[in-house]
Amino acid sequence: MVAFAASKQSADDLLKHLLDRMHSMQANFQQRVVDSDNTVVGRASGVMYLQKPGKFRWQVEKPSQRILIVNGNTIWNYDVDLKQVTISTPKSRLSNNPAELLSGGSKLFDYVRVYHHRRKANLSWYDLVPLRRRGNFKYMQIFFRNKRMYRLILADRLGQRSDIRFTQIKINQRIPGSLFRFKPPPNVDVIKMASQ
Repeated sequence: MVAFAASKQSADDLLKHLLDRMHSMQANFQQRVVDSDNTVVGRASGVMYLQKPGKFRWQVEKPSQRILIVNGNTIWNYDVDLKQVTISTPKSRLSNNPAELLSGGSKLFDYVRVYHHRRKANLSWYDLVPLRRRGNFKYMQIFFRNKRMYRLILADRLGQRSDIRFTQIKINQRIPGSLFRFKPPPNVDVIKMASQ
């Protein structure tokens, strides 16, 4: 793995260009979580939808159903099995939440240093490392094949790493706005988190 000998600005520009081309994205995902000993501690699969600016839906279908929706300054986290909805606001663009990271727009680049790597002409990836220690976020890697994002790795400061791979990717196709709205179903507990 060899990092390009380019300035921080040029690595930022390359990644911004790729992300700016992506106005919307929908895909299936497979997620694998490992601990600091590289032991698998969790797996999940489902579907995701991203619509800029600031709209994201992360729907886990297995092993249990969960729906995370980000729409502007509101985050709804619905655990279907527990019949519980948590409503909160984004704390930081440096959380381990892919919704905030991907829908964060240019503000993300105020908080991270970007490193660009390339293996082949059609395969490259970017390391995003916080400029200052903030929260639990240690680093993120975004992988592109033929200029399309197909994989994310998110790492926290406790040594846990989440590897997310996307399939059946659709870029810049219309996504119904209803997917980014949420009304708690009847008979569920609603918990409102205080802003920080």
